[in-house]
Amino acid sequence: MRKVLIVCPATPGWPEWPMGMAYVLACLDRAGIRFDFVDMGVTPDWERRLVGLLKSERYLAVCSGGLIGFHAFFRRIADLTRRHCPGASFILGGHIIRDGNDTLLFETVGMDYGYFGEAEIAFPRFLEALDRGEDFSDIPGVLFRKDDGTVVRNPQSRLDLTQENILPAWRYFDCDFYIRNSSFAFLGDHLRYMPILSGRGCVGRCGFCSPSLGGFRKRPIAHVIEEIEHLNARYDYDTLCFLNEMFYPRAREVREFCEAYLRVPDRKQWFAQLRVDSNLDVDTLRLMREAGCIAVSVGIESGSDKILRNMNKKISSDQTRRFFANCREAGMPASGTVIVGYDGETEDDLRQTFDLLIEEDISSGEAMLFAYQGTEVYAEALRRGLIADETAHLDACSGNLFQADAREVFCNLTDMDDDTFFRVAHREVRRYYRHLYDTCSVADLTYEVKTSWRWTRAAMRGKCRHCGQPVSHEFVMFGGRYMGSLGPGVDRNVICPKCFRPLAYNPFEAVNLAGDAAHLRKFRAEAAGCERIVLCGVNANLDFVLRTDLFGLDYDRIVGVHPLTPMEGKFYTRYPLVDAERLVGLRPDGLVILDETADPAALRALFADRGAPVPAILRASGDALAERVRSSACLVCKVNRATLRYLGMSAREIVSAPLRLLRRAGRATATSTTKVK
Repeated sequence: MRKVLIVCPATPGWPEWPMGMAYVLACLDRAGIRFDFVDMGVTPDWERRLVGLLKSERYLAVCSGGLIGFHAFFRRIADLTRRHCPGASFILGGHIIRDGNDTLLFETVGMDYGYFGEAEIAFPRFLEALDRGEDFSDIPGVLFRKDDGTVVRNPQSRLDLTQENILPAWRYFDCDFYIRNSSFAFLGDHLRYMPILSGRGCVGRCGFCSPSLGGFRKRPIAHVIEEIEHLNARYDYDTLCFLNEMFYPRAREVREFCEAYLRVPDRKQWFAQLRVDSNLDVDTLRLMREAGCIAVSVGIESGSDKILRNMNKKISSDQTRRFFANCREAGMPASGTVIVGYDGETEDDLRQTFDLLIEEDISSGEAMLFAYQGTEVYAEALRRGLIADETAHLDACSGNLFQADAREVFCNLTDMDDDTFFRVAHREVRRYYRHLYDTCSVADLTYEVKTSWRWTRAAMRGKCRHCGQPVSHEFVMFGGRYMGSLGPGVDRNVICPKCFRPLAYNPFEAVNLAGDAAHLRKFRAEAAGCERIVLCGVNANLDFVLRTDLFGLDYDRIVGVHPLTPMEGKFYTRYPLVDAERLVGLRPDGLVILDETADPAALRALFADRGAPVPAILRASGDALAERVRSSACLVCKVNRATLRYLGMSAREIVSAPLRLLRRAGRATATSTTKVK
């Protein structure tokens, strides 16, 4: 049988354990099918690597698969396959086959065949039939198109997980890379975890989701323990992550696992995702803590019982409150996510959701509803005519309520118009963040700027207000362009590594930025007198200002966003994007400067030269922080000019210079790291 080429997709800059693909490779191994493998997550120039393989081997098929959000990657892989390995079939698997419609799969992406369901059932058998040119109309889970264009989806079967303990083939992956870069929302990026499954599927049938396999099937606990011991013997990691959609559906099964795991020597700490209706009592949660569980997370989705019914979530807000109350009593760190913008949602529904988060003091984050193929909300959006172009809708896939084009990509199924939805949703998120700043603000905060010839980084350090753990966070402030100096504020991945509480970084409370707290008070007083405000600068500072109410702004008085440099689009979230001419025409009386490298005098001249009233200039950063930003920017510019002189190159030529040459020049013209104190 000819070889196949397996390509594992990845989100650039966001490595995630490819659990499903590891099981696919395991089943090919067991069947003796030869394959080459490209993991895009650890292959920087994956396209060149892929083309090289396609040109060097006559493959039977090129296979990939995953979430529907990877459709653009799959489209590119299909194109490269046709161009460089003609005759090889392109086969897709995973969620995209379950969820995608025939037009997306065969026309937009350009696949030849699909396989849905568990690979162990029949995927090797399908490849063997394809190689021999045999009929596969009776092979479970195969999706294909007949000569007359008719699409056939063979019914899938489910694997009996009790018969054999099948382990993922992690030996084909750079596990050290994934362990080193592993992170998890509301738990942070310090966990060094490896994933494991307690079962497959989910008992839920939520309207916004399409489960991977359907109903939940539990692995025998003995099999799970055996896999844990296998991982412990072979890999250097600190934490186990139960990565399946739900850990166990009932408290009894959770207790059975904990009792078995307590007998394992050299136990690792672990965390899991649960459903609220697993009804874990305090004693069960305490047993989980005893067995090494460091945290749990659940899907809250909404605090409104009406919306929970619309979602078919099968839980109530009272159940959610009981779950988190039990976690607090048991000393179990717990978090949960919510969705905003659901079908039928009103202002009162949104208020109830964020009331629940605040009143129960829950570590959480919001996701804006994105309707994707295979879900009930997608079908409803199509029925209402809200999706004119299905491919363009998928290309715009995002759940970020505060991203620039959120208004354009949002598929509004709520009972509010777009203006009302974004006004209310933003307000409620700020109300929740205000709660986090009041309860989780980092204590004894210091702010340090580190500048080198290539970039400027900010380092914020302090102590967790709840447990006293030393904490820190670093971010790039300047690297070719100004990226923001106020920091993350609150972020779902910026978490205390000891108690797993959120960390709210408030740069105006930094003890070494003398006078910046007074600057914030002055800013609030001046902003209160402005009736028409424009935010100037598009960077992380803008996101900080929109998400937090630290600045005391009346957000209904904001009339636009001026990006300072040309930017496509009509809106930035709910606010119009305005160029220089439109900025003057708005007649603002206050400009909030979010880019410390911007020249306030130039903005004043823009109005004065046109005979328009010159608005008040309000800088978001305090004087001490602003001075550090400007000093670091000047140093970067000086070093880069010196680098150009050293190399005898123009600014345009330096862009394509080898990185090792630029590093050598940078070391010759500046110290490697200069601290701006």
